[in-house]
Amino acid sequence: MKSKAELIVVPGPGIGHLVPTIEFARALTQRDHRVSLTVLVMDDSPIAHATPSPRHFASLISTDHLRLVQLPSLSPQTISQILANGPGIPRIGLLVHHYMPIIKDSVSRLVFTELTQLDGFILDTYTSGVLEIADELGVPSYVYCTYGAAVLGLMLHLPDLDSVVETESGSNSAELTTPSYRNSVPRSAFPQFMFHKDDEGYKRLLDLSKKLRNVKGILVNSFAEFESYAVDSIDRMVCESQDQVLRKVYPVGPMIDRSGEIHQSANGAHLDQIMEFLDKQPRKSVIFLCFGSMGSLNPGQVTEIANGLERSGHRFLWSYVGPVTVTVTTKAARISREAFRTDSRNGRRGGGWSAGGPRRFGCWATWRRGASCRLWLELELERACGSGCRS
Repeated sequence: MKSKAELIVVPGPGIGHLVPTIEFARALTQRDHRVSLTVLVMDDSPIAHATPSPRHFASLISTDHLRLVQLPSLSPQTISQILANGPGIPRIGLLVHHYMPIIKDSVSRLVFTELTQLDGFILDTYTSGVLEIADELGVPSYVYCTYGAAVLGLMLHLPDLDSVVETESGSNSAELTTPSYRNSVPRSAFPQFMFHKDDEGYKRLLDLSKKLRNVKGILVNSFAEFESYAVDSIDRMVCESQDQVLRKVYPVGPMIDRSGEIHQSANGAHLDQIMEFLDKQPRKSVIFLCFGSMGSLNPGQVTEIANGLERSGHRFLWSYVGPVTVTVTTKAARISREAFRTDSRNGRRGGGWSAGGPRRFGCWATWRRGASCRLWLELELERACGSGCRS
C-alpha cells in the first residue's frame, strides 16, 4: 500500500499568489503527513513588488514534507520583451508563457530523478497552462484560486457572459448579473478589458475560465462563513452543470500570513513604521485599503479615492503601488505621496506594500481583478487573523 502522495505545486507570480499558496501548502502538509509537496517558484522580480525570496520562504518551513524549488531566471532579452507589454494580465501571462519550457524541464527532472511517483498537480489560475503537462503524464490537476469565491464564480460564469454581453458598444451604466454576486454589478465596475474581446487580457481570462472546467477540482482561498452567498451559488452551479462539466469546489481559506513573518524581513523598517503608526490609533478606527502587489490605479482613480478619504475624516492606511516601469509624476500621485505620508499627525498614513491585519482596522477594503470590493468587518478580521494580530 502506498504511504505517500507526491504532488507538484506551481504558484502564480506575485506575493498575492505566492503567500496564500505557501500557506496552503504548509497547512496541508502539517495536517496530513501522507502528502508531500514540491513547490516550483518563478522569479517574478521583473513584474512584481516586494516578493520575498524563496530562500526566505524556505526558512519558515518546518516540515520535511514540503520543499521549495527556485526556477532559473529568464534572460535579460526575454525580460525586456515582457516589460514591453502593458501591465496587468498580459504581462503576467507572458511571464508565465516564457516559464513554461522551464517548468516542463523541471517537472521532467523531478519525475525521473527525485519523486517516487507523481500523483498530481496543484496549479494557480495563472499557471493553468501546466494542465497540458499533467495530461501528458496522465495525472490529475487541481487549481488553487488565491482570490475569493465571488470572483471565482465570475470566472466560471465568463463563458456564458461572453455569449450574451455586448462589448465595445455597450453602455457603462448597464447592470450585469452573475450568479456569485447577490446584486447586479455596473459594467463600469468591471475591468474594461472584459468588454474588448480582442484584448489579450480578455482572451487569457476566457481561456482560463474554460480550463477551470477540465480540472479534477478547484480550491478557493475563502470560507463559507465569509462568502456564504458566493459559495452557495458556486455549489448550485456545480450541481446544475450538465454532464458534470464543473468540478467540485473546495473552500480552504483563509490562507493568509497570520503572523506577518513572511513580510517582516521583506519590508523591514517600512513595516516597523506602519506598525508604530497603527499602535497609536484607537481600536477599530483605521480603514485599510489594499489593491494587490501589482494592482496599480490610474490617476483619476487615485484622486477619487484620495478625495473620498480626505472628506471622510477617517484614519486610514492605504497600500498604494504604482506600475513597476512607470515613474508617476501626476498630481494624484503627489496627493498620495505627500498628503498621505505627511498627514500622519491626524492618524493617517499611506504608500507601499503593507502586511498583516491588526485589530486597529475597523474595515478592510480589498481588490481582486478590479471586479470586487469587499468590506471585512471586525468579526471577519478577528476570525481570519486570530492571535497573529496586534491587540
